[in-house]
Amino acid sequence: GFALAAAGGAAAAVSGRAAEVRRTGGMRRVVRCRAADATHGGEPGLALELESVRGEVEVLEAARRKERRLERARELLGGEEALGKEALRGKLADLLGVQLSQEAVDALLHCEPAVPDASRALGLEALAGEPFDAALREAVQIQREAEREERLRLSTAESSRVEEPEWRIWLRRQFSTDAGGLPSPFVRFLACLPYILPLADGGDLAQPLINAFPFCGSFFWVLSPLTALLDVSDLAKEAAFALLLILAFKQDLPRIIRFNLSQAVYLDVTCYAPAILLEVFAPTPWAEYDVGISGPEVLFWSYMLGLVTVAYCFWSNARGFEPDRVPIVSTITDYIVDTPGPRWQ
Repeated sequence: GFALAAAGGAAAAVSGRAAEVRRTGGMRRVVRCRAADATHGGEPGLALELESVRGEVEVLEAARRKERRLERARELLGGEEALGKEALRGKLADLLGVQLSQEAVDALLHCEPAVPDASRALGLEALAGEPFDAALREAVQIQREAEREERLRLSTAESSRVEEPEWRIWLRRQFSTDAGGLPSPFVRFLACLPYILPLADGGDLAQPLINAFPFCGSFFWVLSPLTALLDVSDLAKEAAFALLLILAFKQDLPRIIRFNLSQAVYLDVTCYAPAILLEVFAPTPWAEYDVGISGPEVLFWSYMLGLVTVAYCFWSNARGFEPDRVPIVSTITDYIVDTPGPRWQ
């Protein structure tokens, strides 16, 4: 009698615990602990009862998951019969707050074998199915992980970014263009500087011009140190040519600067082309020709033509336009500037 009373009390307790499990919607850990206690206490009947309760809890949880999938499918459809690729992507973004990629949406459309590939649309049954639910969970997890890594990368880059110096900010502003797309005054000034080379290279030929116009002497006096440096040896002139051409291949410089760097070199070479021809074809240096023009006169007038060309280049750069109207020289320069630079730049 005592044993029957004890067994009846234990069964009542198990029934009470089972009711508690049913009300809470499934507490697997509680059921496992009670089953372990019953088995350890030598009551196999209680263990079997608790196993039955566990099975009922699993059935209830499966039903609840199915109900949630069905509810989500109805929300996705929103009164429609089926959802295609773009519609499904938009509805998932509104419902879950995650913008899935095109590849992820394609995988969702093909997760249900019963849906034909030709339709590429999911109805209520497919949206509420377990394959779609598993594929959606995986896609959302991958997308959120990618977003988390992107946020981490951006925060790391923001924290490691060194504050830019003031002089670099000022320099970047000076290299910007105005509202009309024309270069800034600073860029226009830099575009005029390369023409100091042809002016200084032929400065010793400007003496007749200085005699006729004395006010030009101050300008050529300023250039006299550079003229003397270029006259020391041909190596100095070649080094200047190489420096200007290397800078002309720097693609990060504005095009107007690169154009004038290159054109200044070719203009300097063009001014001395008559002297080269005289040295090649004349029997003696600076020989007199039947036309009555000597070698120094040819060089002088070549230099004067170069001065006129440099004046045009200054005027065009001051207006913000490339001086590309010089015959032959500008054509060659334009081709060279548009050619990709060498790999050693």
